[in-house]
Amino acid sequence: MTPVTLFLLAVLLVCSWPLSRLLARPSFRQVAPRQWLALATVGLLAIAVSLILAVYQPNWLPAVTAVVVLFVGASAWRSRPGFGRSRGLPPGSLSPWQSIEALVERDFYSRQALQYGPVFKMAQFHRGVICVVGLDRGHRLLREYRKSLGPSLQPFNREIDGGFLRYMDDTTHRRYAGLFRAALSPTVVSASELTIRAAAEDELADMDVASAQGQSISPEPYLERLVSKSFLSVLFGVQPGSESFERFEQIYPPLGEQPLGSSLGNEALEALEGLRRWVMLEADSLRADDEWQESSSALGELVRSDETMPDPTAVDNLLFIHKISSDNVVALLRWLVKILGDHPDWVNRLRGELDSDTDSDLSDRIVMEALRLAQSEYLYREVVEDFEVDGFTMPRGWLVRVCVRESHADSGVFRDADTFDPDRFLNHRFDSSQYSPFGFGPHACNGVHLTMMIARSWIESLCGGFDWSIVRDGPVEREFRHWSHWRPSRSLAISVRPRSELESGTDLEEARA
Repeated sequence: MTPVTLFLLAVLLVCSWPLSRLLARPSFRQVAPRQWLALATVGLLAIAVSLILAVYQPNWLPAVTAVVVLFVGASAWRSRPGFGRSRGLPPGSLSPWQSIEALVERDFYSRQALQYGPVFKMAQFHRGVICVVGLDRGHRLLREYRKSLGPSLQPFNREIDGGFLRYMDDTTHRRYAGLFRAALSPTVVSASELTIRAAAEDELADMDVASAQGQSISPEPYLERLVSKSFLSVLFGVQPGSESFERFEQIYPPLGEQPLGSSLGNEALEALEGLRRWVMLEADSLRADDEWQESSSALGELVRSDETMPDPTAVDNLLFIHKISSDNVVALLRWLVKILGDHPDWVNRLRGELDSDTDSDLSDRIVMEALRLAQSEYLYREVVEDFEVDGFTMPRGWLVRVCVRESHADSGVFRDADTFDPDRFLNHRFDSSQYSPFGFGPHACNGVHLTMMIARSWIESLCGGFDWSIVRDGPVEREFRHWSHWRPSRSLAISVRPRSELESGTDLEEARA
């Protein structure tokens, strides 16, 4: 090889440094092994092609090197923290490599905030994002500039006439928000409490059977069934084992398996049509039932509130509340298993308070602390017109990401913020500018009471009636997309058995009765 060829190969090697550095991250290989392998394969192919060109077609190598240098140079220019400062953009890197880093490093946003300050920019591949750490700052931005911000729509929203609740325009939202607040009120949710607790104990009994056969149990399928039973009861008044329940479970899977990040496929659309007919039949059954209790379900409350209900918008919102919120609640229950398994002292304390039958809110505080540490991650908005805040420009078309999880780790608000300590909620009430796990403003989550009841029922049934422990675990993980959530490892498995002795002296079945 000539000196020029060797020099060009050296230039290409230097240009590969950002990719090599990314591939060397253990977290990339752990969180996204398929994507890591694909990118590593591309890198190896690029090396092979460069060597082949150097040996057999050296005249092509200058042109290839020039293209690579231009691409890497342009990327490096945009990756500078000061890029866009003349236009008022905040500091931070738009590097495509850091876009991947954000997907595989759980502490990415907190590290960026330490480096650049509480307002910084990054890229989610092709799209710019302004990130805001600090709930007080984030909420003020959402409140004061709400006319310049719109929802960041997901593809499924196109299928709903009027839109999903969190994405509705203000006029439509004013009509439906009140209806759904009443439909998911504490009174309505409480009507299903016995069903939810029975479902939790039924799933734990099945886990006990599996444990007795020597199996290590993934909690996922049991939690999915518990949450499905709970949501069908609260949303539609349908009880587990009923004909209506079985019909829903038969129709639902194609919609349930549909990723929210892509448009609904034909099977999901067909399932959605079938479920729409199912909901209307349930509403007709309620109207024809002389013994119907109006506040026993969200559907019943909608029927009671307005003779035009449920209209197509309300029907689709009920169905997508089931799809989206049930997935979120299953994730929360998995985090509770993981966190309590890692903190057996809190399991023993909760068990002691349950056994003593004292008036305690420890289970609620455990759930609130799990939400703070793990489950609540972000709020997104899309900038629909340029505006300026705190000296920074928010460009039209960019996203705004309020970093909720990082804000919940603020040591100025939460003492020993990285420590699992439900007692931080014992004698202190945090306002929404400090603790905001269910969103903020008019479009905040309406399912707070339902989420808390399911989570409370789960951990009280698990800790109060069973001895259990984590027998297998792994690193936390997520899907390879920026809107996915971190979750416990899919390797997480537990062993469950009934408590050998209850203080009351009764066996487990008597305790359940």
